[in-house]
Amino acid sequence: MRTAGAGVGIAAAAGLFVPVLLTIAWFASQEALGALFEAHIQYPAQVYSDVGTSGMGVRIRGLVDWLLTGRVLVIALPLAIVGLVSLVQRDVGRGSVLVVWTLTALRTAALQGKLFEYHWFLLLPPFAVSSALGAHELAKVTTLWASKLGTQKSPKRPRVLANNAHCSDGGSATT
Repeated sequence: MRTAGAGVGIAAAAGLFVPVLLTIAWFASQEALGALFEAHIQYPAQVYSDVGTSGMGVRIRGLVDWLLTGRVLVIALPLAIVGLVSLVQRDVGRGSVLVVWTLTALRTAALQGKLFEYHWFLLLPPFAVSSALGAHELAKVTTLWASKLGTQKSPKRPRVLANNAHCSDGGSATT
């Protein structure tokens, strides 16, 4: 007796394998199975593998170059770090999710080996989230600083308005 879960599993497997098998069958009927293999298996393995490179050193250098020379990232990187650290301090569960997401995106981009700009697009969503959190933390800190500075007694300065207009407190101001 089959359960509903088994039927869903069979349908999912069929949905995955039937199009692949039909594609292979079509290429075989056109006598182009070699071209299919070359384009989708052989070429990516030769071009995107680490054969003939220094591996991790190239990846790390590419990551550092990308982080330090990117136009937006140089500005937002400190905000992203502050946001990530503040979230981990405030909520370890959500912070660890963001850390894992960021590290997974970094790892995935670095594993591609060629370090083209679009390979780093995977990092943009977690980077945007942590940068927004960092900007929020910065806004909170500056608001706190401003409120502390505002509570200190400072000498009252005369307000200067253009065209000898009157101040709201009844006095007149000069230009």
